[in-house]
Amino acid sequence: MAIEQRHLALPRGISETEPSRTHLQRALVEEWFDTCALFGFQAVQVPAIGFADTFTRGHHATGDRIYQFPDRRGRELALVSDSLPAVLRFASTRRHPEQRLSYSCPIFRYERRPRRHFHHLGLMEVHDRPGTMAAQVRSTLRITQVLHEFLRNQLSVSFTITDPGLWHILAGLFRPAEKTAEYLNLLRHIPVHDRAQRLRSDGAPDPVVQMADLLAVDPALTSWSDLLPVGGSWDGLRDRVAACHQVAQALRMEGAHASTDLTELHASEFHDGPSFLLRAGGGRVLGDGGSYGRFAQAFLPTPARIYAGIIGLERLADLIAGDEIAHPAADLAILATQGVATQQCADRLAVSLRSASVSVWDTVLNRPTRQHLRDLAALAIPYSIIVGERELRATEYRVRDCSGTLHLVAHAELAQWLTKRRS
Repeated sequence: MAIEQRHLALPRGISETEPSRTHLQRALVEEWFDTCALFGFQAVQVPAIGFADTFTRGHHATGDRIYQFPDRRGRELALVSDSLPAVLRFASTRRHPEQRLSYSCPIFRYERRPRRHFHHLGLMEVHDRPGTMAAQVRSTLRITQVLHEFLRNQLSVSFTITDPGLWHILAGLFRPAEKTAEYLNLLRHIPVHDRAQRLRSDGAPDPVVQMADLLAVDPALTSWSDLLPVGGSWDGLRDRVAACHQVAQALRMEGAHASTDLTELHASEFHDGPSFLLRAGGGRVLGDGGSYGRFAQAFLPTPARIYAGIIGLERLADLIAGDEIAHPAADLAILATQGVATQQCADRLAVSLRSASVSVWDTVLNRPTRQHLRDLAALAIPYSIIVGERELRATEYRVRDCSGTLHLVAHAELAQWLTKRRS
């Protein structure tokens, strides 16, 4: 009885990854951890599953898109839908006064997008007590510096520096504190030039409406200090604006493209201090991050400062792949002719090369040689050797490259010869 193909297919949005793309993503993950380590971030493994309340406590960003199910004891579990709470829960169990963590986290979201399973490349700083604005600037800048260092040789990106915390203060002047996140989410979907009118109709004080008017024409608030009241919350707003400009200027001094836009309310339910959006060419969002103090207070039992940043691994791979060249299955193919002696010789050669970190595709000639070579070309293997009776006696190997040219290479020099051409 034939098995219907539809029973073998993965759910829509969850698909296999081609070997060449898998190689690219693996290389990106390794480079990510190496770059983070330069700044003192320690790599951690994030499991693909956790308690369901980990991904709903303190926010509703994933809504009903969680893959949720009970375990045998009736506890509600879920596939990881957001890396931030997953890593923060882990960090909360370590009880260190200061932590710097990096990770690659699998993400599962039931939504109408090309992918329902993807990965976050992320990093997080956790401090066990509140800090000054200067400390927020320093930690946020460190996060962006890691991202800039990682991406500078991959593709051109730009940072947009903002601070939803500024808007939380403004909304708090005429809305209860527990309602500000909801109100900012409403403002987020209103065009910038229409926000002042909406604020006025909702009873916002005149200085708040005036601030919205200023932002509509000057999103970076480069000239505004003489137009607002002095003292109280307004002095705090000035500090926040100055902090955003400080982060942007520091990034520009390191060669990054950075600007300030204080109208941006992306992830305002999470961010409460200097934050950023990371965009690739064409304005496509590649990642985000910043200060997560409000979220940490809702998630953790004790006050803490959280700074984090993430990049979508698959999205990054899509952007840098371009006209993708297939990654070879191995550095060299060894084809042994029929016979015990030749196959043993081929096996010894494969073991020797692998011990020298040369990858080997080994097989036995059981079809015409041209058919084997055609298969090796499809696997993008650049070099091949046929081990026959001649190779049992000779002191050199005949190495065939992908153009068909033969190279005579001494037995003792083969590993070095291949390694040099691979690099």
